[in-house]
Amino acid sequence: MPKGLFGIFIYFMYFIMSFLIPSTSGLASATMAIVGPMADFVGVQKHVVVTAFQSASGIVNMITPTSGVVMGTMAISRLPYNKWIAFMAKFLGILFVVNGIIIWIAAVVG
Repeated sequence: MPKGLFGIFIYFMYFIMSFLIPSTSGLASATMAIVGPMADFVGVQKHVVVTAFQSASGIVNMITPTSGVVMGTMAISRLPYNKWIAFMAKFLGILFVVNGIIIWIAAVVG
């Protein structure tokens, strides 16, 4: 697998896994032992995997309904969840694409 494609694949994988495991430390402990050696096998440096993990997890944690911080803040501010998603959708879409490009470049160059 090409290095850039691997970086994008790991980014998408962490994006999906962040919905399933909202805890960042839990997600890291569940996946890094598998993904780290995969990165070595493909020739991608480990900092690219960590960047993909942090980027995907950070984006998902701003919108996930399983996050106590997000739901608690919305409850205190009396903001409906659907309005929060509508407000954040464009920004998170741009952030998702920019992060993907940066991860692809880091995987190819690094």
